[in-house]
Amino acid sequence: MMSEGEGTPREEQPAEAQPTEDQQPTEDQPQPSPPWNMYVVLAALFLVTVVAALVLIFYRSVFTEATDITTLVASLFTVVGAVVGAYFGIKSTNDTTDKALAQVEKESKRTERANQAARAASRR
Repeated sequence: MMSEGEGTPREEQPAEAQPTEDQQPTEDQPQPSPPWNMYVVLAALFLVTVVAALVLIFYRSVFTEATDITTLVASLFTVVGAVVGAYFGIKSTNDTTDKALAQVEKESKRTERANQAARAASRR
């Protein structure tokens, strides 16, 4: 098939048959580390929940009114909300930073290849 303004024929390939730079696997991509921070957050939430349950069980005589139990449960939800919110805030920031650094590195390599090609072409 000839395009307008071209003097030579070219073969048309479907878009999925042409590999893009994003689809090509690279060996230098870092492997993700285990989510240790998630394990710490889950352990903290478990510990806070267990402590709240033990307080309710062992100090049954102190918690005689519904407002006392509501106060304890509200405090528990406050801690859980704060820990989970902080975890996801930090995680999303780290993920965004990692993606940005990967993009910068990818573009840097692409620029270096273009510079090398330009140097090689200018030597001819």
